[in-house]
Formats: sequence, structure tokens, C-alpha cells
Amino acid sequence: MGSIAGEAAVMTLSVAETIMHKETLYLPVQKELSAVETLLEKTVREQSGFEYILELGGYSLNAKGKRLRPSLLLLCAQAVNPVSHEKDSQGRIPIAAAVELIHIASLIHDDVIDQSPMRHRRETVHSKWGNETAIALGDYLYSVALNILTPYAGSDILRCISTTVKEMSEGELIQIVERNNLTLAKDRYLKIIEKKTAALFAASCELAALLAPDTKKFAPTLRSYGYNLGMAYQIIDDYQDLAGDAEITGKAPGLDLKSGELTLPLLNLLLVSPDKNNILRLIAQHGDESSYSQLRQYFISSTALTKTRAEAVSYVAKARASIEGINDSIYRQSLVDFTNRLIEKMQ
Repeated sequence: MGSIAGEAAVMTLSVAETIMHKETLYLPVQKELSAVETLLEKTVREQSGFEYILELGGYSLNAKGKRLRPSLLLLCAQAVNPVSHEKDSQGRIPIAAAVELIHIASLIHDDVIDQSPMRHRRETVHSKWGNETAIALGDYLYSVALNILTPYAGSDILRCISTTVKEMSEGELIQIVERNNLTLAKDRYLKIIEKKTAALFAASCELAALLAPDTKKFAPTLRSYGYNLGMAYQIIDDYQDLAGDAEITGKAPGLDLKSGELTLPLLNLLLVSPDKNNILRLIAQHGDESSYSQLRQYFISSTALTKTRAEAVSYVAKARASIEGINDSIYRQSLVDFTNRLIEKMQ
């Protein structure tokens, strides 16, 4: 295996969801994921008899993200305790479905806060139906997730999920408070993405260990894997918001700038640029087309780009190291492949 520094030097980061979406990574748990998908559709259909709510719920599920978080939960669960999904007495499928609903609900709320017009190349819920409907739908999906969890959630699982939702909410609130703060410290940024993004990655993986008494000893290991993967994932997403292509990302670029949010690429640019005052002036213009284009050019032609890549790779390396002690299997290999895909040179 090549050195992490060497990998950082050659890699080109693509949008995180695109990096992750490789069918070969999901093959070991494809049947389980199909069961999750069936349960999601069945639950949303059966939880309410109101046609309008069914339409909204169906639209949200049909956005078809990569189901990354439930995939990680299932892969981690199989890595430490492989069982057939037909014998899922531990509730892996329902808990994975609940995790995905929590993720979808958080995205619906995030899109309202950020006023994002599109996600996965489709109109966001608030763009299509308005802010009030989007907020209510997000709340509704959170409640559906809790209903799914109830028969299966022991105290450890409830603690993990409730703490995670609290962390995600705190992260969003801190990010809102820190908007337009041109003196944002790097550790503050890291705390925001730890809570907003890495927390649910970490919980998805930790939950896999909490499903059975014999596997609880793996909880710290799997949580570390998920946490570091989540940190890298968000850094890459922020990188793409500044340097990416909407055709690849499925999202309009420059949304962080428009929202007044300083992300790691911009913080690194401020750190290395000899023209810091001009960078600050452009950031203060909130991502109009001209300022975004100039900041993008500054970033891709500076050492801030390689510095941001290297920091993402550092988290990827920690994630990979976290699971070295788990017995080799096709499930563990898929977890390793997730980390490798974040480091690969992408075209």
C-alpha cells in the first residue's frame, strides 16, 4: 500500500456521494439493503392515510440518495456478526431504515435553512412545496423513524440515536450562529462538521455493534471508523462546493458562500493566501457569480487545495486504521474499499 502522503499528492476528490456509489461496495449487503428499501416504502405508505403526506414521503424517498448510512450499518453489523437477513432478530433492517429516515429528515431541514434549490438533481422539498411543508415533513419523518425503532431499541440504541440527533441539531445551530463570521477558527469549523455530519456516520457504525451483547465490544472501533469517514466525507463535500462541477455533484455550487459559511477550503485559502484582504472581501460578497469564480480560481491555483485534500486523506487513513483489528471478510473489505474510494484518483 502506498503512503498516505503519496496518495494525497495524486488524488483528485470527486463528490462524496459519487465516490461512494459503487455497486461492488454494496454487493455483500444488497439483499439487506433491498429489505431496507422495502421497509422504508411500506412504512411511509402505512404510517399515514393522507394522500398529501404519502406524496411528500414518496417524493423524499424517491430522491434515491446512496443509502450510505444504512449500508455502513449493515456492513459493520455483518463484519462483526454475520447473519442472514431472513434471521434478523436483532432488528438490523428496521434500525438501518430509521437511520436513513433521520438522515433524510435532516437534509430536508438543511435545505430549508440553506435555501438549496436542488439535491440529487431534483427540486428540494421546500423549493417544490414551500418552507412550512418542508419543516413539517422533516419533523414527520423523524417521528416515523422513532416508530420504526420502538420495538427494537434497547437503552444503548436509544442513547446512541437520541444523542446523535441532539448533536446534529447542535451542529446546525452552531453553524447558523457562525454564519458571516470571517474570523471563524478552524477548530470551530471541525466541531460543526463533527456534529452535523460525522455524528450520524459514527452512530450508524456504532449501532451495528450495539445490536447484540457479544458485539458491543466493537462499539468504540466501529464508532471511530464512522466518525473519521464522516469527517473526510464532509470536507470533500465542502471542497466540491467550492471547486466542484454541478453536473457531477447534483447541487448548485457556491451554496456555502451564499449562506455565509466558512468551510475548510476557504479557511485554508485564508491561511496560505498573500492577498488575505481580497479573499475576505470576496467572501463577504456571499457567493455572487463573480466572487465565487474568483474564489474558486484562487483556491484551485493555491496550496490550499492540496492542504484540504491532505486533511481529508488524514481522516480517511484514521478510518481505515480503526478497523484493522476486525477479522477479514467480504464485509470488512467493503468497509476498507469505502476508505480507498475516498483516496483514489478520480476522473
